[in-house]
Order: sequence, then structure tokens, then C-alpha cells
Amino acid sequence: MMPMHRLNTTAAASGSKRSLSRTGWTHPKIWSGSSYIRFPVHQQAAEKPSTCPPLPSPGPTTELRGRRPTGKMPRSAPKTTCRAELTEVVYSYVTARQTGHGKTVYEFTSPGTFWDQSSGDWSPSMQYAGSANCAVAGSVVNAKNTYPYAPNPNYDFERGLLTSATVYDENNNVIIKKEFAYQRTGPPQVISGIKTENLDGFTSYSKYQIYSSADNVVASEKKTTFDQNAPSGFSETSTVYSYQSSTHKNVTKTSQTGSDGTIRSSYLKYRNDYQASANGDETAKALAGMSEKHMNPVVESYQTVSRPGETEKVISGKLTKYQSVANSYLNTTMYVPSEVLDFSNNAGVGNFSPSQVNSGTSFQYNSAYRPALTFESYNRNGSASTVSDRSRSIRSWHFVNRSRMPVAVISNARQNEVVYSGFESSLGEDETTSFGCTGCNPVTDSRTGSSAVSLSPSGYIQKSLKKGNGKSYLFSCWLKPSAAGTLTLTLTSASVTRTYPLVYSASAEWAYYELPVPVTEMAAEFSIKAQPGTTVLLDDALFYPENAEVMTYTYNLSDDKLSQTTTNGIATYYEYDQAGRLRFVRDQDRNIVRKESYTAYNTSITLQTPLFSYPSVNAVDGVSIPFSVYTSVNPCLEGITYTWNFGDGTAIVTGANPSHTFVAAGTYNVTLTATHPLYGSKSISDSVNIKVKPLTVTICGSGVINVDNCHVEPPLILTCPGFPSDNRHTYFNMSSVSGCPAGTTYTYQWETSTDMLSWTAAGTGTTYSASVNTAQSYPSYWIRCKVSSNCGRSGISNIMQFVGWYSSPDCN
Repeated sequence: MMPMHRLNTTAAASGSKRSLSRTGWTHPKIWSGSSYIRFPVHQQAAEKPSTCPPLPSPGPTTELRGRRPTGKMPRSAPKTTCRAELTEVVYSYVTARQTGHGKTVYEFTSPGTFWDQSSGDWSPSMQYAGSANCAVAGSVVNAKNTYPYAPNPNYDFERGLLTSATVYDENNNVIIKKEFAYQRTGPPQVISGIKTENLDGFTSYSKYQIYSSADNVVASEKKTTFDQNAPSGFSETSTVYSYQSSTHKNVTKTSQTGSDGTIRSSYLKYRNDYQASANGDETAKALAGMSEKHMNPVVESYQTVSRPGETEKVISGKLTKYQSVANSYLNTTMYVPSEVLDFSNNAGVGNFSPSQVNSGTSFQYNSAYRPALTFESYNRNGSASTVSDRSRSIRSWHFVNRSRMPVAVISNARQNEVVYSGFESSLGEDETTSFGCTGCNPVTDSRTGSSAVSLSPSGYIQKSLKKGNGKSYLFSCWLKPSAAGTLTLTLTSASVTRTYPLVYSASAEWAYYELPVPVTEMAAEFSIKAQPGTTVLLDDALFYPENAEVMTYTYNLSDDKLSQTTTNGIATYYEYDQAGRLRFVRDQDRNIVRKESYTAYNTSITLQTPLFSYPSVNAVDGVSIPFSVYTSVNPCLEGITYTWNFGDGTAIVTGANPSHTFVAAGTYNVTLTATHPLYGSKSISDSVNIKVKPLTVTICGSGVINVDNCHVEPPLILTCPGFPSDNRHTYFNMSSVSGCPAGTTYTYQWETSTDMLSWTAAGTGTTYSASVNTAQSYPSYWIRCKVSSNCGRSGISNIMQFVGWYSSPDCN
């Protein structure tokens, strides 16, 4: 069946065969002879636009032919508004050309348009005007498609249906023609609405209709193939689609009649075609559960052939049995295949009985079926993790913990017989299939993906697993050791423990290591432990049966594939641009083997003026200051280079995020220039105020610092290296001053405060001292020191406190 082809602002109804998009119409593939071609995507007309939009222009390979393309467009209206109805454009004829491949002409239905008075069961909404005294309404008249613009009945289920597709060669000869007929799934349900507006004593109103629960499905398809060597010769095949179920609207039978009269049919049974109970067998329970979740997958399909003069016989079939599995990640139950069975008999089976659920509890099927695929296990996300076929070939998967993306694809081993860790901490590995890691520290220096681990001699990786087929297992990993050493591999099963050494060398680059180990002494379940002798960086650790093949993958947070690695450790790397498009493919040595370039068809794209930021609060002389380009400007343009002129006479700097040190305070005119090879350059200049870096001043206290004014508790006496300390004085001392060259002269001003808001000059010199009689009472105060210098810098010290306190409120 052909998908339909339209510009539409609403999504297709459930069960529809259309391919629609809210951002424009799309037609994933259109049949052209023996292949499919792609149509360009057109921008849709806006919903409730501020000005009436024009008809979209066809793409460069699409030609509109025949009568004018039909489409609902608004009438004259105020400049700031158009009809509230969603705008829709439908093309009646579309011609798609491909150089050297002729053309394909498509014809679509287009009833119930803006210009039609009526079409079938569609007619436009009428707008009426009236008032209580029936006075003349002036310029307001009764008409269709006028103010207040009530929507016309929706008729999209009848528009845009593909009725024919004709393929021509380069000489305009017809090669193939396909014709389609449709039938409704049932009469539409009609919902009535009303729209009114008050106009100076008059009311403009309209009753309109909304069609619901209506759709069209393909009833028949005829394909005519013309003989290019005999102008009058052709062959014809007709296909009839049947919809015979009362519980759903899906196709249940297709019948294709050939030119020789042979009828080939395909029958389909869906979940809704069975009456199943939750008290039945495994498949019956799953079918019942699917009903509660409104799932209606195909359960059985079988094909028949009926030749002239012969009875209909079943020649092949496919059946899927289902089961329920727990999805612990989403905390729900999923219904998934447990087994796929099939059969094929060229002679045909005359007494074939389709599957059924007896008494709602027992799922029964024809004895001709044989198992083709068995789904042995699923992971906690509900993804199949081990599948075996009738030839006993096994295929399994390990997944990223948070998604259905596979991190390992395995042949000839089950998922619980293989252990793999890529140590991608940001993605989250499934702990049921990855190594446990003790003493591991994540690092960004990785061989693949975005992270690896650092492992010291006290750390190790460990995992229990089921034993697979074969006498030996292979342990492989990538190491970057700080020093040469030995990684000890320990296998443990019940009372049996075996160790195997893997010697490695110090290396500044990632190196691949592999160690085969026998497992004949191991029981059906055993554990592996790997521990290094020196500190190493570890990535992509894998333990698998010797006859298995494992392909491993890493991803970014957008699920884009970053790397894939074969069983032999041969890697391919993938890089993407800011829009998430593939940019480079690199081999194991990081050489580019493929490069993708993109050209924007939107000619309105320009390079925007860049913007930058810097931490103005900390912008002082003599300190490195980070500057950053705003990534929100030009986010999707690749290949932009940035240059910086910091306005202080230093050399031009290249890069998006440089740091710069200004040797002197002042105001500098910093200029950032963005340059693109296609879109030129744009610059921005801004004044950057660099302040004088203050002196770093530190004071310390000694002597009596804390006094109990009730004279119960002893005073607190502190010491400060190099300064006096006794029980009769309080000293605050200048501990250090930095920020000026040697030989600088400093001036000191001590200040005290009782509230840290107002400060009073209290003395000069490098030390502030005050006599203390511990038998007297003293108030608390804070103290600091302001320092100035002849090098032009000044600073304020840290603040210290003298505390006079009362051990009890009234000193009793």
C-alpha cells in the first residue's frame, strides 16, 4: 500500500497509513518502478498566522502539473489575523523526476476544498448574522468562509489519498502504473459546535461540524506492467485488502490475483482477534495483558495459494507466542515475544487450522509450526538479551542501563556468559552484565567513549557468570600502566581457585592485552577477578568464551555511537557536529576514513555577531582571566574560528576560551572576531575594566584574646610566632604583606569596630597592643588593618576579634 502525500498541520489518526508531520509534510519513500525515491520536504503554512501565508513552493525535483494545486487559503481579513482554522494544502498532481530514471506522476484526491460548494458528505460552514429586532445588518451578510470564520468540517481523511502512481522512462513511455481504491472504516461521528461574535447589537454566528472516528483504508490495488518490446502487451496484478474483524480496523486479508488467475492470499490475526484470560497459559496471560494496555500486534500470519481449478492451500505461516516480563526500570509489566514459529510447504496444506485460545485459557496452534526463534531472556528494560534459533545459533546483547542501546552484541554466547565493562560512568552500565569495580576512580583519559578507570594495586574488578560453551575463555582489556607489572586473573568455583598472570609494560599510550584461560575445572557458575600489580588506567575489559564473537560500542548522552570495537580489538570511532550529525569516521589509529560535509539550503543563514564573557569581579592586573565565547550564538555553524585582540599590545590569540593576563590595571578595548569560511567575519568590541590587584594582608593575635567579665573562667591567651604574648596585654600583629616588590614602604592603619559596620582609627605601626587587667570587664570589638604602599597598591587584612563575655547573665 502507498502512503499518502500531503501538507498537513495535524498528525494522522490512529491506524492511518499516512505519513504526516507537524513541521511539514513528509513522504518517507515513494515507489518508482522497482525502487523508491524521496520527495523534498516542504514547509507548512503557519497555524493562526499574523499574515496570510502564500502557497509553498515545490522543491527542485518536484513539478506541479494538471490543474492548480488545491488548498484551503483564507479570504481577505484584517492584516493581523487570518482564519483560526488550520491551513492545509493538498496537491492533486505531483511529478517527481530523477536524472536518468525518467519520472513518476502521482495523483491524489482533493475533495472539500475552499472553492467547493459541497463534496460528498462535506459542505462548508455558513456564517449568519441576526439581531433581536431583525434590523438590517449593514455589510454583514450570510455567507460561507467569512467572519467570524468558523472552521469548515474537517475532511482530511478524504484528502491526499494516492489514487495512482505512473512510472515513465526517459522517452515518456509508461513502464508501470499502480492504481488504488479506498474504503472507509465506518461512518464518521459528527460533533456539532457553534461560534459567535457580537457586533454592535448584531450577532454573527455559525454552526459547524467536526468529523470524528473516520478514516480511509486501501480496498484494492492494481499494478499494470507494460511490455516495452510490445506496445500493446502488459501484465496485470490485482490486490484486494479485506478488513473483516469486528474488534479492530487493521487489514486481515490481502489477496493478489495474477494474470494467470492464480490467487495468492495472506491472512493476519491480531491480539484483538483472541478471547484470552489472565488465568490461562503463558501466551493466554500475555494476550490478556496486552488487551489491558491496548496493544494489538500481529500474532499469526499465513499465506495461501489458489490456482485455477484447485482448492486454496496454506503454503507458509508465521506465529509469535508472547510472554510477560517485568521492566524494573519503569516499574511496569511488558508483553514481549517468547517464541517465533514458522513453517513452509510448497505443496500446500489443505487442513490448516489457525491459532486460537480454547476456553480463553489454552493457546493452541497448528502442528505444522516449528520453532524458528526462542527469546531466552530479557533485561530489566524489557529488551531481548538472548535469542536462539532452530540451528542453535545464539545471539545476545548487553545494554546501556538507561536506554535500549547495546554496548555489546554477542554471537555464540548468552548474555550471562559474557562480562563487559566500558567504564562509561555517565551512561550507567548494567551491573548484571558488567564488572564490579573496587577501588576504581573514573578518569576522562579513555581509549573509547568518554571515560575509563584508574586502578591501583589494592583495587580490582570482579564478576560472577555462567559458564558458556568451550574449554577456554578469553580475557581482554586495554591498559595504560604507569609502571610495568602483572595483572593477576583469578577464577573461582566452589573449592577450585586458579590464578593466571598477564604481564604488561609501562606505556604512555593505550595497549591491548589478551589472556586465554581454561575453564574446564570451573562449575556451571564461577567468578573472575582481575587485579593489577601497579597503578594502571583500564578500559574495555571483556571476558567471553573462546568460540564467541563480541562487538562492543560506546555512546554519548544523545545515544550517538562514539565507537565500535571488534572481538580482536579493532576500533572505529565516530565524531559529530554541534547539530548531532556525523562529521568524521576514524580508524583504530584515529586516521580519518570518512568525512561528511553539510551545506545549508536555507540561504538566510548568516554568521551572527559573537558575544563573550569574563569574570568582571575578579578582573585584576597580574592574574590570568578566563574569557569565553557564548555557545548560544551560532550554535549550529561548524568551522568557526575565533581570534582575540586584548587591546594591550600583546599578540592576537586564537581559540574559543582563552585566558589572558593584563600586566597593568586600566580599561582595555577587547575585540573578538568570529570567522567562517562561507559566511565571512563578524566582530564585537567591549571595554574591559582591569582593577588594581589589592595587597594580601594577614594579621594574627597574641596575648589575652578572650576575657570572662564575671572572672570565673580563665582568660584565653594565644601566641603568634615571632610576636610577644603575655597575660597582661592584647596584641594584634602584622603577620605578612605581599603584592609589591622588595624594598616597598608600607603604611599601616589599625581600625576597630563594635558592629563591623563603622570603623574607628585605633593606631599605626605593625602591631596594635592594649593593656588588659583580667580583674576588670572589657567590651568585645573587631579589629583590622588597612595597608597602603608606595608601589600603588593597598589592601585590608583579615578581621579578628577580642571577646569580652559573661559566663552567667548576672555574674552570680
